[in-house]
Amino acid sequence: MNSTRAGRAAGARRALTGRIIATAAVVAGALLAGPTVPAHAADPDGTYGVAVTSGPSGDATQAVADALGNTHTAGVYLDNTTHRMAVAVTDEASARTVRDAGAEARLVTYDTSYLASIQTMLDDTFRTPGTTWGIDVAANKVAVTADSTVSDADYQALADAIAPYGDAATISRVAGTTTETATTMAGGWYVKTPALYCTWGFSVRLKSQPSVQGFLTAGHCTVEARDAGYTYWQSYNSQYIGYTAGGYYDGNDFGWVRKDTSAITFNGGVAINKSGGIQDINTSRDTKLYETACAFGATTGYGCGLVGAKNQTINYTDGSRVTGMDVLSMRRNPGDSGGPLSIGKAAVGILSGSNGSGGLSYFQPVNEALAWYGLEVY
Repeated sequence: MNSTRAGRAAGARRALTGRIIATAAVVAGALLAGPTVPAHAADPDGTYGVAVTSGPSGDATQAVADALGNTHTAGVYLDNTTHRMAVAVTDEASARTVRDAGAEARLVTYDTSYLASIQTMLDDTFRTPGTTWGIDVAANKVAVTADSTVSDADYQALADAIAPYGDAATISRVAGTTTETATTMAGGWYVKTPALYCTWGFSVRLKSQPSVQGFLTAGHCTVEARDAGYTYWQSYNSQYIGYTAGGYYDGNDFGWVRKDTSAITFNGGVAINKSGGIQDINTSRDTKLYETACAFGATTGYGCGLVGAKNQTINYTDGSRVTGMDVLSMRRNPGDSGGPLSIGKAAVGILSGSNGSGGLSYFQPVNEALAWYGLEVY
């Protein structure tokens, strides 16, 4: 089954508020099945950081890698066998530094700077619909995928472009199609305009004026609704919620709707089932590679998956492109666009699109959206 972005019209869309996008190719990883991450005593649900059994936290491990630099390292990830943080390094001296810090070291051939240069070449040269690419930390390479809509000629052009890099870059076919997930009051609830319906991501408020509330959703939802002539949003039972206050698509994929009614009380949590269950959300953070996160969509409902790759470039089949996406091993469907991705009480992402047949979903990191509009979860 093809996954689609909820309520998206055909063709590329312009953003309500534009900006220059800098593609940062850093840690990414293969989508590998793995066990549920066990709880860490100090942070049992991973709200404030990835849950590890021992050794330094995810942020502390990232700081070690940052200090060594991109020419000596090739990514940071959660080892789902030991449940400890690991750093891919290119030399034994760097490995000793990582081990001395209490993390695990994995010796690899190619550093982040080299792999990032390959991703940058692809970003600058190609925009082939139905393809994705980014750094696969576990395999120490740039992995390019092409879905069923990519022609043999386009596939070969990509293969020829990466051939000079040898085993530092590979290309493979994947089933299904790579599309957004929109369809023509707590996070996860159904929201709509006359043009489409999407999913409420996270309840938010302005940092500078907390009385101004609203919710995050996918940028393609707010932009496409605006392009169709609609800026107002309603609940599942057609009750007026508010109006579009921002939208950024493509490049990034986030937008927000400002509350404009006293008839609805916003809940700061996200749905965990369709029977009214709510998980409180009180902070936001970035994901770490190979940890487990959970999503809710108005169509599909609740599900969890592994963060298998970060900072990926996704070329949707309609020609739109998003960059910097987290890729998770979970299936999402039309109507789920904008839906929340969380870990414990932490907001971590909002759904952009997916490949349903391939069992992959693409999430916009939430902190970028919050920072862009000066918002916070609560």
